[in-house]
Amino acid sequence: MTPAQEFRTTATPDHGLVQIYDSDAYLPDGIAAERARETVAASSGPQLYLHSRQRTSPVELVLRVWDGPAPATEADWAPEGQTASLLDSPTGMLVVRASSPEIAGVLDLPRTGVYAVRVSWRGRGLAAAQQAALLRALADGPGDGQAVLAAHQEVLETYRLDLWWQFESYQDEDNEEY
Repeated sequence: MTPAQEFRTTATPDHGLVQIYDSDAYLPDGIAAERARETVAASSGPQLYLHSRQRTSPVELVLRVWDGPAPATEADWAPEGQTASLLDSPTGMLVVRASSPEIAGVLDLPRTGVYAVRVSWRGRGLAAAQQAALLRALADGPGDGQAVLAAHQEVLETYRLDLWWQFESYQDEDNEEY
């Protein structure tokens, strides 16, 4: 079984966070961001936060949209962990945001509504070790900081988000606010 749609990008986390949100829900949600720091991924409804183990190297993001529930396992993907969430997209357009590039991409969903999301990941331990090595190298004294940063830019952390439509959006038609 193959996904109906797939979007790939890399992004450098902003303070360890990558945000995926409905195009009309661009205001940050501090509660969901803090929850993601504890659980790797957390949603506020129209926003989903991913907490990366490092802050300076890019992570790979793979968003896949399925016609029905995503398969539970796949031969080519052995995640280190996973969690489930929901993402409400009343506009049908998702934005991937991080510090570099600020907008890492936009994904047009096949329809508006609430999507089940299975977030799975691998490489978090390697990314944390890379971040620690970078901080040690920078703390070791004077030197070319740009060269040190460049030596620690390997993409080690991958997040896969499998989405499938569940039901119509939570948004009240009489009140456009959440």
